[in-house]
Amino acid sequence: MVKTCINRTILEMGETDRFDLDTILVDDHKVLPSEKVRGKTSKFLTRYEYAAVIYTRANQLRAGSNPYIDTCGEYEPIRIAEMELAARVIPLIIKRRLPNGKVEILKVRDMNIRDF
Repeated sequence: MVKTCINRTILEMGETDRFDLDTILVDDHKVLPSEKVRGKTSKFLTRYEYAAVIYTRANQLRAGSNPYIDTCGEYEPIRIAEMELAARVIPLIIKRRLPNGKVEILKVRDMNIRDF
């Protein structure tokens, strides 16, 4: 499942098995270790990415996916998705396209989350 949101792509973890998530992909699909190439974008989740992550995870929960946290009696998928994001257990990644044609891939669980 791929969801796009303003030049960013949200991917499920299973779709990224062909490469290591701690890498940066370049245009010619060459994989470079992230230690050699410093990340160009911020580690903060933008408000658009936040909305896309919550929407994607809530749809997964509505479709029957099991929550990754104890929901404490909560049944609303959006609220559960927000709780999972706050606990940093959402298994999604964000693919950011850079102006020079490169793509940076970041795990949602490793990103800094602001209050929106």
